[in-house]
Amino acid sequence: MKPKFNQLFVVGGSVLTGLLLIVLIGFFSQYIMTRVAPGLSFHILGPSTLQIGSKATITWDTSPENRAKYPMEKIEFCSDKSGKDCIVLALSVPNNGKATVAIPKLNVGKGYLKLSARDTSGVLANGLRSLSSVLGIADTTKEVEVHDGTSNTSIVETVSTVISTITPSVPPPSQGQTTVQSCSGMNGVSEPCYWRYEYNANACAGGACSKMVIFFSGGEMNCDDSYGNSNTVYGKILDSYAQDGYVAVCAGTFITNKGGQSTPYSQEATRVDTLVKDIRASADIRNAWNGQQLLFSGVSHGATAPVTTMAQTTLDDQVAWKGTKTTGACFLDGMYDPVAADAFLQAGTPRAQCDALHTATACARYFNTPNFCPAVTRSNSVAAQDTIVNTNPSVFAISNWKLVECGSALSACGVAGNPTAGDALPAGPIQQLCANIQGTPQRSCTFGSLPDQSHQMCAGTPQGINECQGWFDGIAR
Repeated sequence: MKPKFNQLFVVGGSVLTGLLLIVLIGFFSQYIMTRVAPGLSFHILGPSTLQIGSKATITWDTSPENRAKYPMEKIEFCSDKSGKDCIVLALSVPNNGKATVAIPKLNVGKGYLKLSARDTSGVLANGLRSLSSVLGIADTTKEVEVHDGTSNTSIVETVSTVISTITPSVPPPSQGQTTVQSCSGMNGVSEPCYWRYEYNANACAGGACSKMVIFFSGGEMNCDDSYGNSNTVYGKILDSYAQDGYVAVCAGTFITNKGGQSTPYSQEATRVDTLVKDIRASADIRNAWNGQQLLFSGVSHGATAPVTTMAQTTLDDQVAWKGTKTTGACFLDGMYDPVAADAFLQAGTPRAQCDALHTATACARYFNTPNFCPAVTRSNSVAAQDTIVNTNPSVFAISNWKLVECGSALSACGVAGNPTAGDALPAGPIQQLCANIQGTPQRSCTFGSLPDQSHQMCAGTPQGINECQGWFDGIAR
């Protein structure tokens, strides 16, 4: 039986109505995005890869309008772009453009990060729950590649076995130096890592020392200038610690300052971890140190890359990063907010000196250019990966912290011909990160200030050395 005309009219009208509704929704979506709610849409900036068993820093663009409407964000990993098959990585984080999350066991290969805006009660603001996927305001996704982290696990197990089976026996030489060739090629840089140690058996009652410091070199990567020379900055540092009963280690993630300027700090994690494991697995170190008290320290670059590694990965959870009794972290004049640091240099004088520092600290690292480059801004996704000032301190495996600023009473950018002979970094982010750690349960941080000590020299002055050495002596037990 053929359908009646009025039935066809009704069906056709319904189809036309549906099509019209779709067009209206599309128009309404565009209107909302551009007129009613400018600034409410957002996009995930990074990362592009996730590694199982590590931490990842998720960054997204945000705005005052977005934060006002949606103060919180929910972060998920989804197997497909539809966002239906998802695992929650963070239920509710501040909508400040950045959050660090742990990456659980996921399927290796392609997946999607999903960000969903939430109000303070945990639901979509302004009744947009059902319309969010249509309007495109409250949800966004980014394709990522998931990598297996099991290769790291095997390294950890190997180092753990070595650490637990090597026991102190014959005292090693009082000093030594090692080049770590396995670092070559990491981050696309051909340079190896290296470290050198010094210890005084007499200061350790003729036996194994109970304390060890791993001091990470600044950007000049000059640990080797202290070999047999106690008049250099690192020579003074190692001598002081060794005379106080420490096994004193100076570690360089690269061997030249050019290498140190070539890559974002967040991408140095494998170099930092490789150095720590190589030091801990050394027979000389195991014979000189009984494994009880471990202090991580460093200045400038050496106060930045290790702390960034601890903030953005779970590498510091491994046994190689821990003393059997006490573990501490004390760092001098690290950079924990590259945008704030660059703004400090942009406002400083003399301009030639500040421009030189900006070029050295930002151009190759964040713009892949060795010469003059634009100012670092919040929209620079690479710099965002290095911004850890607002990291949730509970991600740090180490509980005991001290962070020290240097040079705040000196002129910015130093003197002619020596830009690091003054104040090279703002004190604010250092103090803020320390305050955040101090305000976190089961974490503590002491803030130190050496306002009259330059960025270049503060670590090697008696005051600078005592800031960390004296502090750790007080908590080592």
